Amino acid sequence: MRGSGAVRLSVSGEVVLERESLPAGEAPASTDGEVRLNKGLNPIELVYRSPASGDASVRVSWSNDYLPEEPLPPASLRHAGTPALELSRARRAGRDLVAGAMCVRCHAVAAGPGAESAAGMPELEAAGPDLDGVGARLRRAWLERWLLDPRSLRPEARMPQVLSTDAAEARQQAADLAAYLAAAGGDGSLAEAAGAMPAASGADGRRIYAEIGCAACHGDQMYPPGIDPAPRLIASSEEDPAPPASGPPGPPASPPAPGTARDRPLGAPASPPASDGDGIPRLRDKWRPAALLAYLLDPARFDPWSRMPRTALEPGEAASLAAYLLTPAPAGSAAPADPLPETAPPETAPAAIQGDPERGRRLADEFRCRGCHALAGGEPPPPAQPIGALAGAALPWTVGGAASTPPGGAAIPGDPAAAPNHPRYDFDAPETAAIERFLAEDAASLARRVPAEFAERQVRSSGCLACHARDGVAGAADESGPDHSPPDLTWAGEKLRSDWLEDYVAGRLPDRPRPHLRVRMPAFGAHSGILAAGLHHQHGLPASPPTVEPVDSELAAIGRDLIRGDRLGCHACHALGDEPALGGEGSEETIDFALARRRLRRPYFDRFLRDPQRILPGTKMPQFVDEDGYTGLYDVFDGEAARQFDAIWHYLGTLD
Repeated sequence: MRGSGAVRLSVSGEVVLERESLPAGEAPASTDGEVRLNKGLNPIELVYRSPASGDASVRVSWSNDYLPEEPLPPASLRHAGTPALELSRARRAGRDLVAGAMCVRCHAVAAGPGAESAAGMPELEAAGPDLDGVGARLRRAWLERWLLDPRSLRPEARMPQVLSTDAAEARQQAADLAAYLAAAGGDGSLAEAAGAMPAASGADGRRIYAEIGCAACHGDQMYPPGIDPAPRLIASSEEDPAPPASGPPGPPASPPAPGTARDRPLGAPASPPASDGDGIPRLRDKWRPAALLAYLLDPARFDPWSRMPRTALEPGEAASLAAYLLTPAPAGSAAPADPLPETAPPETAPAAIQGDPERGRRLADEFRCRGCHALAGGEPPPPAQPIGALAGAALPWTVGGAASTPPGGAAIPGDPAAAPNHPRYDFDAPETAAIERFLAEDAASLARRVPAEFAERQVRSSGCLACHARDGVAGAADESGPDHSPPDLTWAGEKLRSDWLEDYVAGRLPDRPRPHLRVRMPAFGAHSGILAAGLHHQHGLPASPPTVEPVDSELAAIGRDLIRGDRLGCHACHALGDEPALGGEGSEETIDFALARRRLRRPYFDRFLRDPQRILPGTKMPQFVDEDGYTGLYDVFDGEAARQFDAIWHYLGTLD
C-alpha cells in the first residue's frame, strides 16, 4: 500500500496489513508474507483514516511469483450496498443536481469545513450560453419555442421553465423575449463569415459525421416529433439496457417518447408548428448556416461549458458537416442534397403572436436572465438568499408542481404560484427529495473541490463511455480488436503523464498517437487541467514530475540494439520518430515510439511490456517475457527482462 494516512486491510476477515502511518515516498507498506485468496469472491475491507494535514491518498496493489506489482484491476472488484454508502450517494446526487441546475448563479455558497477553495465544485463556475448577439446565431421562432419549454426540444436541457404558468401569458412572454433576443444581432462577424463560407458537400458531411464519431453521442436517426434534431447514424434500440449494478453506464439514454410530460410546452396540448409542416424540429429551424459552421469549429466560443467538445475540424469539413445537418435528405435518398440552404425557414412566431422587444427586455430583468447569461444592456441581478437557506423552503422544483417532502419534514407545497418567478425544473420525486436532503444536510460541500469526483462526473456527462471502454464495460469496440478501437480508459490516470494528458484533452498537441483511427478525440479545453488531475487522483497518484528522467547513453545504446534489427523486432511494427516502421501492411496502425516517454508513466510502461494481454486483451502486441521474468535474449543482461526494458526506456528518450 502507498499513500498517506492510517490503514487497516482485512482479507476474508483476517487483518493482513495495518499501519498508523503509510511510509512517505514510493516505498510501500507490505503484508508480512503471502495472503491466500480463495477461489471465487474474497471479502476485502479497507479502513482508512486521512492524515491530519496534507493530501489524503491510498493505493492498493498486489503481486505474486509471476506477476510484478500491479494495481488491483477494477473489474475484479465488487461491493455491497450499506446505509452509509446509500446516504453518501443520495447526498452526491442532490449536490450534482444543484450544481447542474446552476442554482449558485443566484444563490451564494458559504464555505464550509474542509473547503479547499472558495471556487468549490468546478461546475459552480458554469454559466449559460452568451446571449449577446444571439439573434445573429439562432432563429427567432426557435428561440420562442425553446423559451416555452426547453425540454420539449432537448430532453437533457439544463434550462428550466421560467415563464408564466398560464399558457396564453407564457406564449406572449416567449414572443416578447424572443423579439428582444433576436434584436441582439452581434458584431457582424458571423455575417462576414457567411460571405466567405467554404464550398460544402452534404455527402461529404455525412461521411465526416460518421468518421469523427458524432454518432457516439447523437445517434443515427431523427428523433420522433418534438425532440431535438440531430441526424442519427446508428439506430438506437427501443429500450436502453439497464445499467450494470456497479461500474460505468453505457451510452447516453434515448430521449423519452413523444407525448410525455417532458415533450410538451407548458400548458399546451401540442407543440407549435415547425418548418416542413410535420412538427419535427430540425437544426435548420434553430441555426443560421454561418453560425452553425462557427459553432462546429469552436463550440466553446459562446458557451465555455457546452457539452459539445471541439473536434479539430478544418473549415471545409465543418462547412460540409453543416450542410449535412442543415439540409433535409430528399425522399428515398441516402444523402442530403447540396449545398447549404440559401433560404431560411419562416421566422413567423407561433400562432402569429407578435413580440415586443421592450417588454422582452423588462422580462429579462424580471426573470434574472443575466444571472446565468451574458446579455448586453444591463447588469447581473443582485444575489438571492444563500443556497443553504433554501432547505425546507416552499419551492416548486418540478414543472408539474408536485409536492416534495424533505427528510424529517412536512410536505413542501408544489404550487408554482407560491413562487411565481422561481425556475421550474423537470425533477422527478426522487430527485426532488435528494435535493431537499442535500440542502438540509450538506450544502456546505458545494464549497469543496475534489478533482477525482469532478473527473468521474465529466467522464459520464461528456459521453466518454460511448466510445471508450472502462473497468470491463465495453465502449465503441471495433470487431478487428482493441488496436482499432478508442483506448480503454481503465488505466488512463495511472498510465499517462500529467502534462501530456492535460495537453491532449485540451487539444493542444499536434501529434495523434493513433492516427489510423478514423474517430477523432475531441478536445475539452475549458476543464483539461482539473480533469487530468482528477484522473490521476482516481488512481491515488499526484501529478507526474514536470521533467522526465535523464537518458543514460550506455543503456540507450543497448536499448537501440534491442529495438532495431532482429532482436525484439520493435522497429518492424513501430515508427521511431522520423523513421517509419519497417513492416508492411498494418504497421501504420501502431504508436510511434517517439511519443512513448512523452505520454507514459514508467511503471505502466514496465507492466505493459511484461504482459500486454493482461492489460489490453486482444492486442497484437506480443509477449516477450516468460513466467520467470526472462526474454530469450540471454546475451543481454543475462536475459533479465526488467533490465532490458530499462535500456529500451532510455533509448526511447533519445527519440524525443
